[in-house]
Amino acid sequence: MANPQIAAAEALIRAHPNRSLGWERLGEAHQAAGRFKAAAEAFDRALALDDRNIALALKLARALLAMKNFAGARQVLAYAERVDPNDLTVADLTTSAAAAMADWSAVERSAQKIVDAAPDSKPAWRTLARARAELGRYDEARGAFERALAGAARSPADLVHLARLSINALDFSRAGAALAEAEAATPDDPSVLAATALLLTYKGRAKEAEDYCLRCLKADPANLEAYPQLSALRQGRLTAEEEAPLKTISRSERAPPASRATASFILAHSLDARGDIDAAFSEYSYANGLSAEGARREGLIYDADGADGWAAHIIKTFDGAPADVEAQEGAPAPIFIVGLPRSGSTLVESVLNAHSEVTAAGEAPMLPPLFNDWVKARGIDNDGVLAGDERRRFLAGYMAGAPRGALRFTDKNLLNIEAVGVIAQLFPAAKIVNVRRAPLECGLAIYRQDFLKFWTYATSLENIGRRYVQYARLTRHWERLYGERFITVQYETFTDHFETEATRLVAACDLAWEDACRDFQSAERIAATISAAQVREPVRKRSGRAAAYASYLGPLRAALEAAGVDLETGALNTSLR
Repeated sequence: MANPQIAAAEALIRAHPNRSLGWERLGEAHQAAGRFKAAAEAFDRALALDDRNIALALKLARALLAMKNFAGARQVLAYAERVDPNDLTVADLTTSAAAAMADWSAVERSAQKIVDAAPDSKPAWRTLARARAELGRYDEARGAFERALAGAARSPADLVHLARLSINALDFSRAGAALAEAEAATPDDPSVLAATALLLTYKGRAKEAEDYCLRCLKADPANLEAYPQLSALRQGRLTAEEEAPLKTISRSERAPPASRATASFILAHSLDARGDIDAAFSEYSYANGLSAEGARREGLIYDADGADGWAAHIIKTFDGAPADVEAQEGAPAPIFIVGLPRSGSTLVESVLNAHSEVTAAGEAPMLPPLFNDWVKARGIDNDGVLAGDERRRFLAGYMAGAPRGALRFTDKNLLNIEAVGVIAQLFPAAKIVNVRRAPLECGLAIYRQDFLKFWTYATSLENIGRRYVQYARLTRHWERLYGERFITVQYETFTDHFETEATRLVAACDLAWEDACRDFQSAERIAATISAAQVREPVRKRSGRAAAYASYLGPLRAALEAAGVDLETGALNTSLR
């Protein structure tokens, strides 16, 4: 049966083919019928005939968003913004399109435009808070989220989100206040209990944290917010009753792959803690398969050959003498902690952050995207030297997310291992501390960890080995180029001779020794990372798991040996291939 709205629009088009109204009505009819492609085509024809019509541009953008053509929608919205820079609906739709493409800088710009024009727009403040959190600027994100909550009742869910932002900003006082308010309103809310357990872990109150995990699971036995925390607090050990919901979730075809993977990883930890190595490795493999499946669905696949080429390009770009940049008195002198995950970097960070002159910035996300964009924009003939305007732009972008007013602070974004050549120019007084761990132990620890989907190499032992090789090549290059500014800490040596090595590290970072660095476990502020529970314990070497899993590590070992990586230290001991 013919659609009367479509028929009427088509008749109007035949009567007036060069007027936009008929095409606009045709687009509206297709949109109402759920035919978004046809709607977009009609709105596009209408806009071509009336190219200053913002309402038409918005209709086209909405149709493209419905088709999940986010790039196309952003093009249309960028055009609409040029026509009318002050249209807030354009800015609002731009935030939606940019968020779908994970372009959080663009989301922040558009959301900021909205709150500047409409300071009482609570949805815009929420969007701004999310963008800043995704960009790793947690203190600013917390501030924006508090603006979103101002003058309104604060739900337990809102308070939990505020607390988690505050935890990431290492503002444990604000986090505690938010969670106390939430718990007073809903004492048995699982999300409140799980977030409180997390906060207590970071504050070193392990027994209370475990009690909150158990309260959470009593209220909701399948709560995946509490299980990772409980597993970490118990060194993996769970009871059969606690494991049962995890088995159900991990094997449920209806659950998202990420949730199934998390449940499976926790089960594997429990099997490992019991010493059932064969069953544990089988479960770790299953968990990593689920993680890889979820990443593939979003187009996230590790390109090992491309990553090899990227590392080689970085080495070639920064192959000459370091650029001579004079350190300015009173300029920031960060301490960058780099390496691979599960290498002991949180232990090193905690020692340095216990110093009275050092502020913790956590895993600051600013530098890698700035660096990546710069390298790609410069192309193959990049000489590795920042021009004056580039340096100023880098510094402004980086310092926007750094602790305000701090001159000495740690940045533990491990991906900064690639950007050492730029760090040396941005911060002439900075130190780069590279934490290296024996590669079989490090690689297995990575394989056993439930990482975010973006760490695509972590689900394959072979890919982990190849990533370690890239890291080893970069490490050797930076050691040759930057000498004492690039400090390699061998995890095994650091833990075996802790006080001697900690003293040496603090001195290498141009700091006077403080006993608090030795006794860092007693500090309230411990970095908010997956290793927080471990670094509260006495310093000891975590090794021996690779020997237990030796029969399963062939792909990891082969990748390392083929490139000449020393299996004891992780140093590259042959020429580049």
